[in-house]
Amino acid sequence: GSRGVHQQRRALTGTSTTTTTTTAPDSKDVQRDTASFNERIKALKREGNLLGVVREYSLMKNLGVSRSLLTYNLVIDAFGELRQRKSSVRPMMDVFEELLKEPFIQPSSYTYRALIRALCIRDLEVCKQLKQLETRLQWISDESEKARMAALAAEANFKQAMLLFDQARSEFSEPFDLNALDLLLWASAENADTDASMRIFEAIESSKSI
Repeated sequence: GSRGVHQQRRALTGTSTTTTTTTAPDSKDVQRDTASFNERIKALKREGNLLGVVREYSLMKNLGVSRSLLTYNLVIDAFGELRQRKSSVRPMMDVFEELLKEPFIQPSSYTYRALIRALCIRDLEVCKQLKQLETRLQWISDESEKARMAALAAEANFKQAMLLFDQARSEFSEPFDLNALDLLLWASAENADTDASMRIFEAIESSKSI
């Protein structure tokens, strides 16, 4: 009857009254619009499934599905929260660079906070690893350990965090929360960067919400 016709029409147009689930991408009835992808990415992030988030995001790109600011923020957040310890944040920064290439989307203050938090946390990991390597190299000369130190230093996570800090301050009046600023201060202390510390303190003092 008419109910069957309506169901068929919904199937053809991709609209549905049912709740979106984390359907596998190869499923025949998977919804391939931006909002449906965002819901699946959100659910996978909630489940702690970073691989699933990456898979859905890659599928969006491969199918030419438009990404929204929410898409980018969810994926950046997922990398920040679900990244394995001692692993680089480069994949997260690659997603950010893809966002910057979007002609009609601009990063939000939330985007900057998520990136800065993840970069600072990674930087603190790197500082700890570098100290351990330096201690070992006092006793033994190991070329592979020296190469590892050079690779870690080259990540320049705190430098990237401060570039984003300056960019966010130029674009938004109150871009930071206390968590992001605390992490920036901690990382600036670990890097013995007095100039950065002064700029962060200035942001705290001039804030009306902190």
